[in-house]
Amino acid sequence: MLPQLGCRPHWNRKVERVEKPDEGGTRDLVNHFRDEAATYRRQWTLSLGIGCGGAAIALISLAANLPDPNYAFRLFAPSLWLFLGGIVAAAGSLPVAALRSSSMGEHYAASFNRDQYQAATRQLPEHISSPESMAERMNAPRNEPIRKGNKAHDRAERAWRARDLWSGVLHGLLAVAAVAFVVGVALPLIHISTGGFLAPAPTVGDKGRPASGGATEPPPGKTEPQADGE
Repeated sequence: MLPQLGCRPHWNRKVERVEKPDEGGTRDLVNHFRDEAATYRRQWTLSLGIGCGGAAIALISLAANLPDPNYAFRLFAPSLWLFLGGIVAAAGSLPVAALRSSSMGEHYAASFNRDQYQAATRQLPEHISSPESMAERMNAPRNEPIRKGNKAHDRAERAWRARDLWSGVLHGLLAVAAVAFVVGVALPLIHISTGGFLAPAPTVGDKGRPASGGATEPPPGKTEPQADGE
């Protein structure tokens, strides 16, 4: 049965040519975005450290200029401790990031060596003979790159697990620094917003106390001694 007009068999259809992607351009693009992400991460870490340090200095300066610095320092103590923790966490994230990068470099180096050993193994034929001792002697040149490839594979796996560990520690430290900054700033604002004072609140006795140098009234039922002749 002939195909109907307007329809063509699938083997006569024109096949669209799919161009092969430029591997070099893709690699450069991936490296560009990785470098950009690393730059943003360094800026974020630096911002957290500077933010916590600047906020701590601002609170210390404010407390020193208040009427009762001791009361103000006790009031700002939780925020100051939080800012100190944020500074330590932000600073500690830098060596952790270095360890993470070192683990990634070790992983890729070991993976490259593993692939090289595997390629060398595939180029050598495998001998099968009886007895097995003869086969082992004949396969000795092939077994050596296999052994080295297995060791390189183990190193690559250990390095990747270390990379995962340092990545978790790094993200945890940055999260601690961010939370410390936000909570440290929020505590004084919450205290002021809820009607708190930055100095000791005046008591009832303080309200009725006369100003320095003023005359005092005698307690009820008592009269002041009068001078002679009055």
